[in-house]
Amino acid sequence: MAKMSSSRVTSSAKVILLVWILKMRLLVFSSMSGSTDFGNVSFVVPGIHPYFYIGSDALNHTKEYTVASGSETAQFYTLRTAKALARTALDVLFCPEMMQRAKTEFNEVKMKKDK
Repeated sequence: MAKMSSSRVTSSAKVILLVWILKMRLLVFSSMSGSTDFGNVSFVVPGIHPYFYIGSDALNHTKEYTVASGSETAQFYTLRTAKALARTALDVLFCPEMMQRAKTEFNEVKMKKDK
Protein backbone atom coordinates (compact mmCIF):
# COMPACT_ATOMS: atom_id res chain seq x y z
CA MET A 1 0.00 0.00 0.00
CA ALA A 2 1.37 3.44 -0.95
CA LYS A 3 2.04 5.94 1.79
CA MET A 4 0.17 9.23 1.79
CA SER A 5 1.76 12.38 3.12
CA SER A 6 0.28 13.65 6.36
CA SER A 7 -0.80 16.88 4.63
CA ARG A 8 -2.79 14.90 2.03
CA VAL A 9 -4.41 12.82 4.74
CA THR A 10 -5.24 15.97 6.71
CA SER A 11 -6.66 17.69 3.62
CA SER A 12 -8.71 14.62 2.71
CA ALA A 13 -10.04 14.38 6.24
CA LYS A 14 -11.05 18.03 6.17
CA VAL A 15 -12.91 17.60 2.89
CA ILE A 16 -14.70 14.56 4.26
CA LEU A 17 -15.62 16.54 7.39
CA LEU A 18 -16.84 19.50 5.33
CA VAL A 19 -18.94 17.27 3.08
CA TRP A 20 -20.42 15.46 6.10
CA ILE A 21 -21.28 18.80 7.70
CA LEU A 22 -22.98 19.98 4.52
CA LYS A 23 -24.99 16.76 4.25
CA MET A 24 -26.01 16.96 7.90
CA ARG A 25 -27.16 20.56 7.48
CA LEU A 26 -29.45 19.52 4.64
CA LEU A 27 -30.74 16.56 6.64
CA VAL A 28 -31.29 18.56 9.83
CA PHE A 29 -32.96 21.52 8.17
CA SER A 30 -35.26 19.31 6.13
CA SER A 31 -36.62 17.73 9.32
CA MET A 32 -36.69 20.71 11.72
CA SER A 33 -39.21 23.44 12.22
CA GLY A 34 -36.80 25.81 13.99
CA SER A 35 -34.41 28.20 12.30
CA THR A 36 -31.27 30.22 12.79
CA ASP A 37 -30.09 33.45 11.23
CA PHE A 38 -27.68 31.37 9.19
CA GLY A 39 -30.09 28.62 8.15
CA ASN A 40 -31.35 30.10 4.89
CA VAL A 41 -27.83 31.01 3.75
CA SER A 42 -26.66 27.40 4.02
CA PHE A 43 -29.25 26.34 1.45
CA VAL A 44 -27.59 28.60 -1.12
CA VAL A 45 -23.88 28.24 -0.31
CA PRO A 46 -21.87 25.70 1.69
CA GLY A 47 -21.49 26.66 5.31
CA ILE A 48 -21.34 25.39 8.85
CA HIS A 49 -22.97 26.43 12.09
CA PRO A 50 -20.61 24.77 14.54
CA TYR A 51 -21.46 23.69 18.03
CA PHE A 52 -18.66 22.82 20.40
CA TYR A 53 -18.03 21.85 23.98
CA ILE A 54 -17.16 24.70 26.38
CA GLY A 55 -16.44 22.61 29.46
CA SER A 56 -19.97 22.78 30.85
CA ASP A 57 -23.16 20.77 30.68
CA ALA A 58 -25.28 23.94 30.72
CA LEU A 59 -27.80 24.25 27.90
CA ASN A 60 -27.34 26.98 25.30
CA HIS A 61 -29.49 30.11 25.71
CA THR A 62 -29.64 29.78 29.51
CA LYS A 63 -28.21 31.97 32.27
CA GLU A 64 -25.98 29.05 33.31
CA TYR A 65 -24.55 28.82 29.79
CA THR A 66 -23.90 32.56 29.74
CA VAL A 67 -21.91 32.29 32.96
CA ALA A 68 -20.08 29.17 31.77
CA SER A 69 -19.16 30.80 28.45
CA GLY A 70 -17.09 33.42 30.27
CA SER A 71 -14.99 30.89 32.17
CA GLU A 72 -11.31 30.19 31.52
CA THR A 73 -12.25 26.64 30.54
CA ALA A 74 -14.70 27.88 27.91
CA GLN A 75 -12.10 30.29 26.56
CA PHE A 76 -9.67 27.40 26.08
CA TYR A 77 -12.20 25.35 24.08
CA THR A 78 -13.40 28.38 22.13
CA LEU A 79 -9.89 29.39 21.08
CA ARG A 80 -9.04 25.82 20.08
CA THR A 81 -12.21 25.59 17.98
CA ALA A 82 -11.62 29.01 16.39
CA LYS A 83 -8.08 27.99 15.38
CA ALA A 84 -9.32 24.76 13.81
CA LEU A 85 -12.02 26.62 11.86
CA ALA A 86 -9.52 29.26 10.71
CA ARG A 87 -7.03 26.63 9.58
CA THR A 88 -9.75 24.79 7.70
CA ALA A 89 -10.83 28.03 6.00
CA LEU A 90 -7.24 28.69 4.94
CA ASP A 91 -6.95 25.17 3.56
CA VAL A 92 -10.12 25.63 1.51
CA LEU A 93 -9.04 29.06 0.26
CA PHE A 94 -5.54 28.00 -0.72
CA CYS A 95 -6.39 24.58 -2.13
CA PRO A 96 -8.55 25.08 -5.23
CA GLU A 97 -9.16 21.33 -5.52
CA MET A 98 -10.62 21.21 -2.03
CA MET A 99 -12.87 24.20 -2.75
CA GLN A 100 -14.09 22.61 -5.98
CA ARG A 101 -14.76 19.24 -4.32
CA ALA A 102 -16.79 20.94 -1.59
CA LYS A 103 -18.81 22.93 -4.14
CA THR A 104 -19.42 19.86 -6.29
CA GLU A 105 -20.55 17.75 -3.35
CA PHE A 106 -22.77 20.56 -2.05
CA ASN A 107 -24.46 20.95 -5.45
CA GLU A 108 -24.94 17.18 -5.81
CA VAL A 109 -26.58 16.94 -2.38
CA LYS A 110 -28.69 20.03 -3.07
CA MET A 111 -29.90 18.67 -6.43
CA LYS A 112 -30.93 15.38 -4.77
CA LYS A 113 -32.79 17.34 -2.10
CA ASP A 114 -34.61 19.48 -4.69
CA LYS A 115 -36.01 16.41 -6.53
